[in-house]
Amino acid sequence: MASHGLTNQSNMLRALRPRCLQPSTIRLSSSFSSVSARRLTKASTLASSLSRPAALPRLTANKPFASVSRRAFSTTPIPQFTSTTAKMGASEFVKPIKTKQEFQEKILNSQSPIVLDCYAEWCGPCKAIAPQVAKFAEEFQNVKFYQIDVDEVSEVAAEIGVRAMPTFIFFKDGQKVSEVVGANPPALRAAVVSLSA
Repeated sequence: MASHGLTNQSNMLRALRPRCLQPSTIRLSSSFSSVSARRLTKASTLASSLSRPAALPRLTANKPFASVSRRAFSTTPIPQFTSTTAKMGASEFVKPIKTKQEFQEKILNSQSPIVLDCYAEWCGPCKAIAPQVAKFAEEFQNVKFYQIDVDEVSEVAAEIGVRAMPTFIFFKDGQKVSEVVGANPPALRAAVVSLSA
């Protein structure tokens, strides 16, 4: 009886011992291989149907994204967002400067206090502070507000020393008085107040 118990224990230990099987020693029964083949076929069919949606919107050559109205794997429509920030560009109170000659006429030859907003179309902080600049221009009527796109008039931007956007340069009697670099509304307001005084 003792030998029978040892035999069972040693067989159990052998069964529990991890083995490294080599491909040449693995033998599958025909019933197992046919069942696993069917399962693999079903899994591959399911995977291919998931990776390729049935109805993707067609893209046209002249409007590649015009007909895309929803996500490929969802029936939920894509929300349409609109920007709440002001568009970069001139307003009623902030005038654009497009050339070097215009810069010399309107800023360097002027006797009034001037705020020059140096911006770029691709600049996020410039777009964020644009509504504040428009409000300041409307509030401080005795100060003239101009803006210059540093990409369009790069010669003037280099001449006045613009290193970052947005840069607000303050002129009085045609001379540079101070500057504020960055989208900082309190600092911009303080500089405009001191310029207008």
